[in-house]
Amino acid sequence: MARDEIAACAWPLAALGDALAALGRLSGLIPSAPVADTPPAGLGADRDALARWIEIASATLGVEAESTSTTYGAIEKDLRTAPPALVRLPGPGEPRFLALLAARSGCLTLLAPDRRRRRVPLNAVRALL
Repeated sequence: MARDEIAACAWPLAALGDALAALGRLSGLIPSAPVADTPPAGLGADRDALARWIEIASATLGVEAESTSTTYGAIEKDLRTAPPALVRLPGPGEPRFLALLAARSGCLTLLAPDRRRRRVPLNAVRALL
């Protein structure tokens, strides 16, 4: 799968609250489709503030979020065990995130902003990170 196809599954910062709610609902952690918060403008420039916002927004939805980091050597294992999770894509500009629903048989199931599920090779996502 091409980088562009995976990048098309990425959620913009402005829709991050929707991504959290959809992940929680589809993974069975949230029983209904709650109204999600929208991150304040400019939040993407401050990683710590963004992590705090994600934790607060998640708590509002009734789920727990934990900011983590990984090493290159551990990224494959971490991607396999992370779902449901949000993964920030590297790059300049406004942050973008992959919403990981599941990991199985060397593939990740991503939830795209159009709410469709897409199975992609784990190694293709690892290469993007």
